[in-house]
Amino acid sequence: MLTPESLPTLQRALAEADLDGWLLYDFQGNNPIANGLLALEGMVSRRVFVYVPRDGVPRALGHAIEAGPWRRWPAAWPRATYSAWRELESAVAEMVRGKRIAMEYSAGDAVPYLDRVPAGVLEMVRAAGAAEVHMRISSPPTAHSCFYGIDTPERKNLLAANYGIEEMRDFIGADSLAFITIDGLYRAMGLAGRDNRRPQYCDACFTGDYPTALTDQEGGMVAAQLSLLAQPA
Repeated sequence: MLTPESLPTLQRALAEADLDGWLLYDFQGNNPIANGLLALEGMVSRRVFVYVPRDGVPRALGHAIEAGPWRRWPAAWPRATYSAWRELESAVAEMVRGKRIAMEYSAGDAVPYLDRVPAGVLEMVRAAGAAEVHMRISSPPTAHSCFYGIDTPERKNLLAANYGIEEMRDFIGADSLAFITIDGLYRAMGLAGRDNRRPQYCDACFTGDYPTALTDQEGGMVAAQLSLLAQPA
């Protein structure tokens, strides 16, 4: 959660990455990263932007009719409002003009449940005058399909399965692109790293190390299964 206490940690990370700030974007609560950091109360139905600078205090931007969810926003941190599209564009421009900023993004929608910054927002931020837009992804590249319940595209359609990071960066039009490492992902969950011999979690979409044999994908025979509709002989 973004608080005066947690802010220095985020700002140190921005300084280490040599970025001016991090622009959070959310629409109708669809961005779990922004949602978790902002912890706004109740449903927010309009666009929300929050700029976290490397130095200084964060600045928030929300719709004029939705003041309620911001009750816990620190009084010392600025919060502007907009009512019309031009006001929104102007306020975003004030936040990012001439700055090198980070935004969360999943290249090619490879991780749809993490991809919460639409390409149109990226275009708007660039048009608003951001000097550079740097994409930072809170997962490793998704280079393998999931066969256990997550709706990922076939591998041939996954950007990370066909292109390197620099090629993906060029494809999405960002100034830089970086992913968390697989060990970094495990460390974020409180572990020392990935146990390559016995992975603690299923990470097949990142590593290709599937916990079960993909017999129907690898040309093998699928085990016979009794039909619930089968009639006795």
